[in-house]
Amino acid sequence: MNRDRRRQPDRFDAELYVIARRRSRRGPELMRLPCKAAEALTVFSFGHAPEGFLRLHGLGEDWFVRATSPGELVSLLCGPYASIGWVSLNPHARVLLQEDAHATIVDRKSFVAMLLRGTEER
Repeated sequence: MNRDRRRQPDRFDAELYVIARRRSRRGPELMRLPCKAAEALTVFSFGHAPEGFLRLHGLGEDWFVRATSPGELVSLLCGPYASIGWVSLNPHARVLLQEDAHATIVDRKSFVAMLLRGTEER
């Protein structure tokens, strides 16, 4: 089993972070990476990691780090982002430069279940 995968939590009960891009009327667009013939939403469990990701990749001023709650992520993954197949948890800042870019992926349904477990235990 991949070492990074074993370190992933089995539930989330704290603030999470996503990388988003400013758009006009439709609200922010969340960053996705290509993954296994689908897409993976990038999610971080601590705030400094997405900042490093943005700096390294020079994504431009339209992209920013957005704090979110587990409940909001459930709503997004069951609503406008329901077509997402995977979630990339805490991807390393160099993830776009590596062959094995998705060592920390979880399928969307399992990630939603982890989020729900965390919100139920509060």
